[in-house]
Amino acid sequence: MRLDDGEIDAVFATLDLNGDRSVDYRELVETFATINTEQIIKRIQKVVVSSKMDPEFYFSRYSGTEGSSNKLSKNEFKRMVKELYSKVTTYEFDHVYKHFDRGNKGYISKDDFLSAFTT
Repeated sequence: MRLDDGEIDAVFATLDLNGDRSVDYRELVETFATINTEQIIKRIQKVVVSSKMDPEFYFSRYSGTEGSSNKLSKNEFKRMVKELYSKVTTYEFDHVYKHFDRGNKGYISKDDFLSAFTT
C-alpha cells in the first residue's frame, strides 16, 4: 500500500498516543485494540440482531449466575462474549468490557448493556 507523506503523518499521529514523536509497542497495541474492539462490538451486535432475540434476552440469560439478576459480572459477560465471538482475546475482551461497563462500576447493569447496543 502506498501512502503519501500526509497520510503517513496522519497514521503516525494516530499511533503516537502520548505525542512524544515515537511509537512504542504499547501505543501500537492500544490503537489496534481500540479499532478491533469496535469490530468485535459490531460482530456481537450483528449476532444478537440476526438471532432476532431482544438484547434483553441475552442479558437475562447470562446475568444472575453469580448472584444478581440485575447486573452482569465480568465473568458472566465474558461467558456471553465467548459464546457470541469465540476468537476474542483477553486483551480485546477487556476493551469490550470497558465499553459496556459504563462508569467503570465493576459490573454491567441492564441499562448499560442495552444502551451499548445503540452507541
